[in-house]
Amino acid sequence: MTSSLRIYITLVAGFGLLLLASSIANLLQQPDSQLLLLRAIPWLLLVLAVSRYEIVASGSGSASTMNSTVDFCLILTFGGPLAICIGALNALYLNLVRMKRPWYKALFNVSQISISLLGSSLVYSLLKLPDAGSGPLRLAHLPGFAALAISFFVINQLLVSVAIRLETGMSLGSQLRRMHYFDQLSNAFVAFLGVTMYYMYLRTGWAGVLLMLLPMGWLVHHSRRFNLLKEVHEELDRKTRLLEEGSVELTSKNSRLEELNSSLSNQKRTLQSQAIAMENTNRALSESNRRLKETQVQLLRSEKLKAMGQMASGVAHDFNNILGAILAKVELLRLGSADGGEVQKGLDLIYKSASDGAVLVKRIQDFTRGATQALQDPVDLADLAEDVLEMTRPLWRDKAQKIGITYDVMKHIDSGLMVLGNSTELREVLHNIINNALEAMPNGGALVLRGHRSGDRVLLSIKDTGPGMTSLVSRRIFEPYFTTKGVQGNGLGLSVSHGIIKQHGGEIEVDSQPGEGTRFQIILPAVTMESDYPLNIDHPRQTLHSIRSETPRRVLVVDDEEDVRSVLVEILKAMGHEVDQADSGRGGVEKYRRYGYDVVFTDLGMPDFNGWDVANRIWRRAVEENAGVVLILVTGWGTQISQQELHEHHIHKVLAKPFKINEVKELIDQLPDRLGSLASPLNEQDSTTLH
Repeated sequence: MTSSLRIYITLVAGFGLLLLASSIANLLQQPDSQLLLLRAIPWLLLVLAVSRYEIVASGSGSASTMNSTVDFCLILTFGGPLAICIGALNALYLNLVRMKRPWYKALFNVSQISISLLGSSLVYSLLKLPDAGSGPLRLAHLPGFAALAISFFVINQLLVSVAIRLETGMSLGSQLRRMHYFDQLSNAFVAFLGVTMYYMYLRTGWAGVLLMLLPMGWLVHHSRRFNLLKEVHEELDRKTRLLEEGSVELTSKNSRLEELNSSLSNQKRTLQSQAIAMENTNRALSESNRRLKETQVQLLRSEKLKAMGQMASGVAHDFNNILGAILAKVELLRLGSADGGEVQKGLDLIYKSASDGAVLVKRIQDFTRGATQALQDPVDLADLAEDVLEMTRPLWRDKAQKIGITYDVMKHIDSGLMVLGNSTELREVLHNIINNALEAMPNGGALVLRGHRSGDRVLLSIKDTGPGMTSLVSRRIFEPYFTTKGVQGNGLGLSVSHGIIKQHGGEIEVDSQPGEGTRFQIILPAVTMESDYPLNIDHPRQTLHSIRSETPRRVLVVDDEEDVRSVLVEILKAMGHEVDQADSGRGGVEKYRRYGYDVVFTDLGMPDFNGWDVANRIWRRAVEENAGVVLILVTGWGTQISQQELHEHHIHKVLAKPFKINEVKELIDQLPDRLGSLASPLNEQDSTTLH
C-alpha cells in the first residue's frame, strides 16, 4: 500500500465515522427516536438477511446488492440518518464477518456506504421531489428515482475509483470506459426496486415487501448466472488469446531453444576439447613442477657441495702447508738417523701417518673438483679387510664389552683377491660400511664379511643383522647429505664411498628389508695378471749423502710460511746447493735483483706480491739481464692450476705441497747442467707438476 492510498483511506474512513456518529446523534435527538428504532429493527434484519444477494456490475468490478434496494427504501421511509446507520451496520457485517476483510478495508467500505447514502439523501431532499407514498406511482416520480440512483452510484463509484487510481495508477477515464451499460441499468433498476418496495410497504405493509423479494431473488439469481457466464466467456476468450500468443511465443522459443541447444552442443564440444587440453596442460604442469622441485633440490645440493668444496679446498691448502713441513722434516730426520731403533720406527710411523694424511687431503681436493686419478697399485682386499677389522676392533670388541653387548664378527674371504686401486681410499670405504653396520646394531648382533672372485670381478659383501631399511631409504642412501642419524650424521660417508668405488670402475649395491638387516656388496674389476702391475718394493734406505746433487745451484726460496720455507731450505742445502731465502714476495724480488739466482722456488699465496707477481717480475728482470733462471711454483693447490696459467706467468715447474725429498731432488736433477739464457719458460712437456 502506497503512502497516498494510506492517507486517502484514512481521510475517507475518518469522514465516514464522523458522519456515522453524527447520524446516531441525530437519531437520539428526535422525540420519537425509540419508536423509530423499533420500526427500524425489522428493516435491519431484512438487510442482514438479503446481504448475500447482489447484482454484479460487470466490467467495473462493483456490485449492486439487494441491500442497496433496501437502503433506497429506508431513505424514502425514515430519512437519511437511520438509513446511514443501518447501511453502516450492514457494511460492517459484510466486511468483517462474511468477507473477513482487514479492519482498514472494512472501515473504508463502511465509510463509503455512509457517504454514498448521505449524498443520495441530500440530493433527494434538495430536489424536493414528490412523495411516492402519497398516491399511485406516476411519471413525475421518475426524476426522483433517477436522481436517487445516479447520486448513489456516482458517489460510491467515485470513492472506489480514487482508491483504484492511487493503488494501480489507472485514470478515472480509463475506469469509466471499462464500465458497461449493464452497470447503469442495474443501478437504476435497484433504485426503481427501492421506490417500489417503499410504495408496497406503504400500501400493503410487510406482506408486499416480502412479496417483492421473490422476483428480486429471481432477478439476482439470473443476474449472477448471466455475469458468471459472461465472466467465463471472457476468461475463455482471454485464455484463448493467451494460448494463441503462447503458442506463437512457444514456437519462437522452441526455435530459439533449438538454436541454444545447438550452440550448447558446440560449446560442450569446445569445453570438452578445452578440458582435455587443460588436463594435458595440468599433467604437463605437474610434471614440470615435479622436475622443477627436483632441479631445485639438486641445485641446493649443488650449492652445498660447491660451498663444501670451497671450504674443503681452503682447508686442504692449509693442511698441505702443515703436512709439507712435517713430511719434509721427518724425511730429513730419517735420513740422518741410524738404521733400526725405536727412533727410526717412530719416524717411520710419523711419515706413514703424514703420507696418509696427504693422500686424504688430495682426495678431498679431487672429490670437490670431481677429478679422477690413475690407480696403479694392486691391492689385496682380504688383507685390506683384515686391516679394517683391526682398526675397528675398539668399536666391536672393546667398547662393546664395556657396555655389555656382543658383536659376532665373521670373515669368510678368499685369499688373493687382487684389485687395482688406492688402498687408502678402499680402506676408508670398508671402514665407513663397517662403522655404519655397527651403529645399526646398538644392542649387538652379527657382522659377516664374505669375499670371492667371480670371473673377472671381485665381490666383497658386508652384512649386518640390524633393523634394515625401507625401499625409499635404500634408494637415497648414497645421496650427499642424506642421513638417518639426525644431527649425529653428516650424510657424506656413503656418498664418498660410492664415489670412490665408481672411480675404481666398480659398483656398490645395497640389499635391505625392514627387520631383515642390510647387506652392502662391493664389485670391483679383478687384476688378471699380477705381473703386469709392479708391486711396491722396499728400496734401500737413503742417507743424507745419497741425496746430494751432482750440479750445485744457487737457489732462492720465497715463502711467507716459515716452517715450509725453512724445511725446503734445509732439504736444498742437504742436496749441496747454495740457498738463500725471503719471507715475502717483495723481499724475494728485491733479493733476485741484487744477487741473481739459478733457481727460484716461490709460494703462490702471499700477502704482498703473490707467486704470479714474483714470477713475472723476476722473469722480466732475467730477460733484461739475459740471464737464465728456472721458476718453480710451490703451492698447496697442486694440480688445480692449469698449464695456460703456468705459461702466462712464465712458470717452469710446479712443486705441490706436501712434497717429499725425492720429488725436490728429481725436480732439480732434471735441469740441464748449464741453464744459459731463458727468455721464456721451458716447453710444455717440462712444465710439470710434481707430487
